[in-house]
Amino acid sequence: PEEGLTTHVCDTSNGMGAEETLSSSSEAHQDGASRMSASSMVPSRVIATEMVLQGARRKPTRGQSMNDFFNSLTHLHLSGMGIDGDLQPLKICPSLTVLYVYDNKLTTLSGLSGLRKLTHLYAQNNELSDMSDFTAPPALEQLYLNGNRIEMLVGLETAPRIRELHMGGQRLTLQPTALQPTAAEAEECEAPQLRFEQRSLWTIAHSLQTLDLSSCGVTDMGLAALVVLQSMHSLDISRNMLSSVVGLQQLLLRLPLLLRLKIAGNALLKSSKWRERIVLAGKRLEEIDGKRVAPNEREFLSRLATATHNRQQQQAAAEEAAMAAAMAAAEAAQRGQESGVDNNCNAAESDKLMALPKGATISRDGRIASVSSRRSYELNWKGLDGSPAPGMRPESDRNLPTGAAMPSSRRLYTTKPV
Repeated sequence: PEEGLTTHVCDTSNGMGAEETLSSSSEAHQDGASRMSASSMVPSRVIATEMVLQGARRKPTRGQSMNDFFNSLTHLHLSGMGIDGDLQPLKICPSLTVLYVYDNKLTTLSGLSGLRKLTHLYAQNNELSDMSDFTAPPALEQLYLNGNRIEMLVGLETAPRIRELHMGGQRLTLQPTALQPTAAEAEECEAPQLRFEQRSLWTIAHSLQTLDLSSCGVTDMGLAALVVLQSMHSLDISRNMLSSVVGLQQLLLRLPLLLRLKIAGNALLKSSKWRERIVLAGKRLEEIDGKRVAPNEREFLSRLATATHNRQQQQAAAEEAAMAAAMAAAEAAQRGQESGVDNNCNAAESDKLMALPKGATISRDGRIASVSSRRSYELNWKGLDGSPAPGMRPESDRNLPTGAAMPSSRRLYTTKPV
């Protein structure tokens, strides 16, 4: 049957009708999945023909050559056919825009770069793990890779138009080792998680609007890489290993266009008031885990957060003032101890100062101004009895009355003895 199919394919390439080719190839379709393998000994042209004829939902028209038929195909349904090779044979259909290859056994997506018009690729539930040989078609807009074994997504640097990326449900497991790890090593071993190549992530940063990362082992650290996706409208990170509400808040504050968020099945939902905190962080969020965020809910939470913030600010200012007053009192007490001033005396002086009438003054040393506070000396002369006061000029040669000598050299007045 393989030889017959090959002969008819060659004849149709020379212009024969398509009906003869379809009748001769119907017998070859009995083995189905086994013929689809790229490792098969069947020539690639035969494999390509079988794949296309089984995946096309229509038949060539009378008189239409196979090449024209291949060129006219825009949709190809190859799901559930047990394909376990690559997709290189599909290059004979350059006009493909939608390709369904889910529920197969594919281990690679190589060979799709030549389909330059391909916009939708459905490759869920295969055995894809190493994406190093994948080069995305330049017109690709929607990519479905759910249910595979991908740990590092690469190859998107050639597809700047991707709007939807579905990566949920990756079947990631720890790689077995020859030696049995100890309990301590098992605790330190990190669980596998889906990661993005930096170039691929930056390429789709401005076009990606929908991202599904559910059940991909994403951690708080891995979530930070999504901050570059500034055009994202819908994000599904449910059933992962997220435990920090603060980390999610920081991400939402930097995604200004996010409208829908799914976070069910994460440890962070055990945190206090997690929904209120997420609603305040996501300024345009309309839905969280399918539950609508009402405008009045965000407004109420915003007012409550503002009042709480102001109250905390006032409390902090009061505590700061009390701390400053305590420090000033401690410094004053220390200065008092160093100068040897008795606290009781200081209190008595303070009471005296408080009792002074308005306009009263104090001396330089801090005491109340009075006669006793001024320096003086004892009067030890006889005054009118005729003894001179100390420190005054001696009497002149003239016969002057008693008490006529003054501190000044000028005689101010004279008196007669009584």
